[in-house]
Amino acid sequence: MDTKYKLSKSTYKKLTDHLIEVKANRGKIIDDFFPEVTKERHDFESLMDLYIYEVNRFIQNTEPIESRENSLPFVIMGSEVKVSDIKHGNTFKFTVVAPFQSQRESQNIFDVSCLSPVGRALLLKKVGNTVEVEAPGGVFHYDIKSISFS
Repeated sequence: MDTKYKLSKSTYKKLTDHLIEVKANRGKIIDDFFPEVTKERHDFESLMDLYIYEVNRFIQNTEPIESRENSLPFVIMGSEVKVSDIKHGNTFKFTVVAPFQSQRESQNIFDVSCLSPVGRALLLKKVGNTVEVEAPGGVFHYDIKSISFS
């Protein structure tokens, strides 16, 4: 299998550690946030399974190199995503975090849980994708401009 992607060794290690952590905590996250068997729980279980599959597949097709390269082809938990609001032209940066991580706002970067409408809409999307976010404040449309994993 030809290696398709290249990442810095440190980013590759962080990504591998991240996948191990997500796999280990998958059941606990689902049980803690969706204790009842509902459609929402089933949808999130499916999203988590797809997430684990896609991150694992990416790692299998990535070569760690001596570099500072930390861009990713799709949004994962822990990645910083730069988006542009289609309607208003504003630019935002979001960091998609696991549901058990604290959320903060600093330096124009907003942490959003992967359980939130924004987090769910962004997860596994690629640069150039347009996402629709149905949030309490209305419906928003964002173009994904860049994705990095620090």
